[in-house]
Parts: sequence; structure tokens; C-alpha cells
Amino acid sequence: MDGQTVAGSGSRAAGKNDPLYQAGVGDSGRPGQVVLQWTVTPVNRLEKAEGDQQQTDPDQDFPNLLRARAFVEEQPMPRAAVTFTVVSGGASFNGATQAKVVADVNGYATAPVLTAGQAAGPVRVVAASGNAQTEFLLTIASATQYEVEPGGPPDVGLVPGGAAVGYPGVVVEKTGAAPLGEQEVTVELPAGKGLQWGSAGQPDYQLSVLDGGVYPGTLSPDGLTLTFKGVNLDVPEGLMKVLYVCVSAAPEAAAGYTALTFTVGGKASDSTPVLIGTPVVGPPFSASPGGPPEDLLEPAGAVRYPGVKLTKVDDGPVSPLTVTVRLPQDTQLLWGKPGAPDHQLTVHDLQTGTNTVYTGTLSDDGQSLTFTNVDPRLPAPGAESLMWVGVSAAADAAPAYTSLVFSLDDQECASTPVKVEPAPVFVVEPGGPPDVTLVQGEPAPGYPGVRVRNTSSSTLHADMAVTVALPAGSGLSFVAEAGADYQLTVNSPVSGEVQYTGNLSDDQQSLTFDKVRLDVTAGETVELWVAVRAAQSSPAGPAELTFTVNSSTSSSTPIDIVAPAG
Repeated sequence: MDGQTVAGSGSRAAGKNDPLYQAGVGDSGRPGQVVLQWTVTPVNRLEKAEGDQQQTDPDQDFPNLLRARAFVEEQPMPRAAVTFTVVSGGASFNGATQAKVVADVNGYATAPVLTAGQAAGPVRVVAASGNAQTEFLLTIASATQYEVEPGGPPDVGLVPGGAAVGYPGVVVEKTGAAPLGEQEVTVELPAGKGLQWGSAGQPDYQLSVLDGGVYPGTLSPDGLTLTFKGVNLDVPEGLMKVLYVCVSAAPEAAAGYTALTFTVGGKASDSTPVLIGTPVVGPPFSASPGGPPEDLLEPAGAVRYPGVKLTKVDDGPVSPLTVTVRLPQDTQLLWGKPGAPDHQLTVHDLQTGTNTVYTGTLSDDGQSLTFTNVDPRLPAPGAESLMWVGVSAAADAAPAYTSLVFSLDDQECASTPVKVEPAPVFVVEPGGPPDVTLVQGEPAPGYPGVRVRNTSSSTLHADMAVTVALPAGSGLSFVAEAGADYQLTVNSPVSGEVQYTGNLSDDQQSLTFDKVRLDVTAGETVELWVAVRAAQSSPAGPAELTFTVNSSTSSSTPIDIVAPAG
């Protein structure tokens, strides 16, 4: 914006000789007149700065304010007038669908708090200044409360090119009082694994709901995804529905473990595991996945030991074996770990508890190890042994659910499952308000809590599930400080203190908070705490609560229960 202020002279207005002067301004005939003239440079670009792609529950505020930045060419435009308008979806700025604000000196325009309405669904907010605008997309989540996890028919074993089909699925458990109603369900095959809907000659595009009917699906153009509309999932609170589909393995299917992905009303879960390449049985022994349990690998983490189990099935002799072990493709698994490769096979005799170690020959591509003259340690029918190798995940390994393949002479068998999963980006530890002293029978509460520390190199900005459990036999109880509501307080350097309302369990021993927003910069912490009190009958002495944040668990700050004075 360009402008100037020039005093008039007598009854003559100033500025007539100014190149910015416009006809029709001034010459009122009154002495002492001042004429202000300016030209306004319009905003030609608005950019989203904060608040896009948020989600909240009905009747709740969106956690972050919407911010847009105004520019003229490449320069931020201070004091620009910006209007935020809710163009679709049920949300408002203090009851209004529009809010007009002025940008700060750096060109940032911040809208007031946006509050979700009662109806779930998408929300579109447009920020505009002149002809420049930008759009924010937000979501009001369904108020229904439910969890989706693997379950249903037993784990699935399929033979590549075989006639057998399997039924991987999930269970949907209702965890709240609101009805689930009809939900959209999508089921996706894992890419590159060779699974198919139904069988080769008889495709099956249906979703079965145990005790709830069958739903026809719509196949995606790439053939990997089925979508089912209007799937009725209503059950009483605490009960569940079982959903499954029918699949088989094509002749080219890759051996190993995999899973389908079910998405129910926006919540996704792996199906029950699918093993392609069933345990191979051939005289005189059988082979199946076995050894140490399912191995969880973290990128650049510790070595783990996937393997197979051999069982002697008849009286015939077992000759020394040639064993080849192959890494799964495109998973960035390593033999041993960087700087310390491990090219060994361990055979564990389950009868004697002894180990025999063999050194293998690495293939040119580094993907397989071959061991010759391997004694499988199977002296008599019923004898069992284990074989395993050591692997780790490279620092850049992508998440995967897979297995190695063991070739025993001319027989093949998948190893125990290997799951590659990033290391936790946070830790939970005791902390928060100071250590808590509770007097038996006194109504005054204390506030035991934990700290969540961001251990990653970037800002943690996520919704977490939090559960708080009382110690058994302590006589402690949660205190409802907001009327009938039990609350969790989150104290963050970013957003200050924010309260979340939880669900008290039927036995009143735990509180569950489904969606707690944690904003933590790298290396920093947030504090979480709840209110508790001690009953007259509470045993004197130390106690502590248990906090679980997603899957990470920690005890709270210590609680000291004491008798009343005197």
C-alpha cells in the first residue's frame, strides 16, 4: 500500500499536483482541509500455514486454529484482511459460518476457534482475501466407539495354485454406547503377494458378517480392493461382529506370511495372518514355522531369529540336508547387522537342548545362504528340532509383515513371521505434578501422572489412546472434577493445559480416553495426570497408577497413602 498525507492551503485541497491525485477528491472550499490518498496492492496468494487435515469429535473444538499467510508476489502482506468461511459441513466460528480477521505483521491470519457440529463428515473452510484463496479440509469423526483388530476364522494357510480357499477377517468390538449403525467397509489384498478373491475359476466378491448376512462388494479397477456399502454392525456395547472374505493363492503367489487390510468406517486393521505355502510334509520329517516367537524388527535395531521346526514322522533315516534360506524380496532385511554379518544356521536339538552351528555360503546377490551336510537332529519318530538364522532390518527398511523361506533339500517352508516396525517415537515415564500424598477418607484429590517424551528428531503431532488403571486392592478411586465427567489433563508447552473426558470401566478401576492430542517438539515432554482420592479403608503405604499411551506403559508418580493426623 502506497500513500502520503499533505496539508491543504486555505480553501484549496492539497495534492492536486501529486501523481496519485484522483479527480473528485478535495476542493470542499473549507480552509484547513487534509486529503488522504492511497493505492492498495491486492493480495495475490494465500497459503495454508496451519490447521489443515484435522479431525475432531462432534460438538468438540478442532484442536488447532486455522492459519493462512497472505502474499503479494513473494513478499508476506502485513495487515491483510482475510475472511474464513465454512462452505460445507457442520462447523462454526462461535456459532457463525464466517470469521473476518486481519493478518499480523508477518502476513499470518489466524481464525478463531472452529467448533464441530453434531453430524459426522467432512468440513471445508475457505480463506479468502480479494481474489486469492486457499482451502482447509477437516473431518468430524463418527461419535460411535469401536475397535477393529485381526480375528474371526482361524489363521489361513494356502497353497500356491491350490484349490483350497481361506477366510481372513477381523473382529469389530463395540466399546461405547452410541450405535454403530451401517458402515462402509473396504478390504484390500496385499500388493505383489499373489492372493486373489475367491478362487481362479470362481471369484468371490462378498463380505460375510458372522450371524449378520452377506454383502456384495464393488471391485476397484486394479482388482485389489473391494468396497461394501451399508454393512450393519450394530451390537450391544462390549460385544463384537466378525467380518471375513474368501481368498486363495494364485500359482505365482510368494511363500510366506501376509495379511489383508480391512477398513471399517475409517478404522483400519490387518486381517488374521495368511500363510502362503502350507507346512510341507514329506518322508521322513515334516517342516513348519517354528522356533522363537514372531520377531519384531526395528529399522537399524537388534538381530532377531526367524526359523522352522522339524518333526520326525516315521522310522526312515534322515540324511544330512542341504538347507538354503532366502530373505524376502524388497524388505531391506540383512544377515546379522551392518558391520557384523551373520552367515550361520543354528540347529537346536529339542531332545538334548544342544546347538550345532553351520556356516553358509552367501549367494552373489546377497539374498540367500546355503548350508551343506546339515544334520537335522531327528534320531527317532516324534523327535523335534529347530533351525534359525539371525537377521536385522536396515535403517531405511519400510514396515512389512513377512517371513524368510527355508528350502530343506527339495522342500520349502516359511519361517516364523517377521514384522518390521519403526521404533517408538516417544517414551512414557513417571512425571507430572509432584509426588502425591493422600489422606485416608479425605475428599481432597491428588494428581498422579506421567510424562510423554518425544525421542524422535521431529515434532510429534498425533492422537493417542490413553488408559489409566488403579492398583488392585488400594482403595483408590477416580474423582469426577467436571460434574459427572472424569478428566485427563494434558499439559503441553505448545497448547498449555487441555482436559479430555474419559470413559469409566464397569468395575470403576480404569479410565479410557480414546483420542488425546499430543503436540511435542523433538526432545521435549508433555505431562498427563488424573485426579484420585483414597478411601477410609485404603491401606497406608505406597501406591501407583498405570498409564498406557497407545501400547507404551508406565507407572505414575508415586502415591503415599497416610492416616489422618491425630
